[in-house]
Amino acid sequence: ASHHHAKNILEDSKSSPCNKINGEQLLAMASKGTKDRKVVLFLPRNTDGVALGRSAVKAGYNTSIELEQNVLNGKLKTLTAYFGKGG
Repeated sequence: ASHHHAKNILEDSKSSPCNKINGEQLLAMASKGTKDRKVVLFLPRNTDGVALGRSAVKAGYNTSIELEQNVLNGKLKTLTAYFGKGG
């Protein structure tokens, strides 16, 4: 019976549209999935830092965020954001 149930779940997930989540929801989910709430996000270079801070507050972070700029050949390529005490 459990094999049949697992098969139905897989079939349902294939036929249903992708469940899309935004970055704010992802941060909130990730923070709940770790014991110490440390989360690292790899982000596009055009990420709005103010919006990122607001998302962090909504996810329950009240500490600073470390934002690292990843540069290649003198050009900003991506950002890495560290959430949680001790980054």
